[in-house]
Amino acid sequence: MELGLLERAPRATQQPVVENAMNAICRSLHAALLLTAVCSAISSSPAAAQSVEDVLTTAWEASWQQTGYPVAVQKWQGPIRVAFSGRAVERHKQHALRELKIVAQVAGLEVAESDEQSANFRVEFIDDEAAEPPHCRANFKSSRFVITSARILAKERSAYGCMQHEAMHAMGFNGHPMLNSVLSYFGRIKALTEVDRLLLKTVYSGDVTPGSSPFALLALLARRLESSAPDAQKNHVRNAAAVFFSRIVTEMEAFAAGTGEPPTVLFRSSKSTGPGTARGQTAMQYFLGVAYLNGELVAADKGKAVEWLTKAAASEHVRARSLLASLEK
Repeated sequence: MELGLLERAPRATQQPVVENAMNAICRSLHAALLLTAVCSAISSSPAAAQSVEDVLTTAWEASWQQTGYPVAVQKWQGPIRVAFSGRAVERHKQHALRELKIVAQVAGLEVAESDEQSANFRVEFIDDEAAEPPHCRANFKSSRFVITSARILAKERSAYGCMQHEAMHAMGFNGHPMLNSVLSYFGRIKALTEVDRLLLKTVYSGDVTPGSSPFALLALLARRLESSAPDAQKNHVRNAAAVFFSRIVTEMEAFAAGTGEPPTVLFRSSKSTGPGTARGQTAMQYFLGVAYLNGELVAADKGKAVEWLTKAAASEHVRARSLLASLEK
C-alpha cells in the first residue's frame, strides 16, 4: 500500500519564531498561488502526496456517472483481448497497447492483442474530422456487474493523451473526479496518479465483489489506509475517514430524500440531467438501504434499511425489491 497517500499526523512546532515569521510573510503575499500553498502547508499539519479526504473524495466522485447517478462496482474478471482498427492503426497501436497494459496490470489483469473475432476490447482510431467524439470516448458492457466487453474511440490528435483516461473508464470507473486522478476533466493529468493506482488495486482485489456499493468501496479504502499507516497515524486516519463518512451520509440522505444535491463535481462537468438526477435519487435510496443493513459507514439499523429500500422499491428499483423480499422471508 502506498504510504505516500496518507496525511501525516500533526506534530509539535519546533521553531515557533521561524514559523511565525514565515506565516507573516505568507499572509502578505497571499495573492500568489504558489506562496498561498506554501503558507497553507506551514500553518497546518504537513501533508504527504494526498490527504485521507482527498483519496476518499476521488473514489467517491469516480463512482458517479456524470449525468447524475451513483453506480455499483463493475469490474473485469478475466484476461483482456484487444483488437485495433482504423486508418491510423499502425501509427498508434503500439502506444495504445502499452497504455492499456499500464492500467490493466495495476489491476492484475492480463492484456494481449487479439483479432477482431476473439476480442473483448476494441480500440478504434478515427479521423480528426469526424463529428463525434470530440476527442476520445470509452464505454463498456457488463453482465451482473462483471464487465464483458469495452470499446474506445480515439481521434488521431488525441490518441496519445487520452488512452489512460479512457482505459480507466473501460476498467469500470464512470466518474470524472475534480482532482488527483487521470479521470479528471479539470486538470491536465495524462498518466495514472497514486490515487488511481490505489483505486485499481482496491477494486480489483478479492475484497471487492462486482455489484458492491460505493459506500462499501469507501469503507474498504479507509480500512486499507488505516492498516497501512504507522501506529502513530492510525487514529488520525480513522478520525479523518469518520468525519468524511459522516458528511457524505448526511448529504446523501438529503439527496435521496429530494432535499439535497448530488456531488458538486457533476455540476462542474455540465453533464448532469434531470432524468439522471432522478435516477440518482433512487439509486442512492437503495445504497443507503444496503449501508444501514450491512453497517457500511453507519451503524447497522434494519429499520432505516427497510425504510430506504422501500422508497427505492417504490420507484421500481429491481435490486431493492429483491432485497426487501429476502428480508421478509
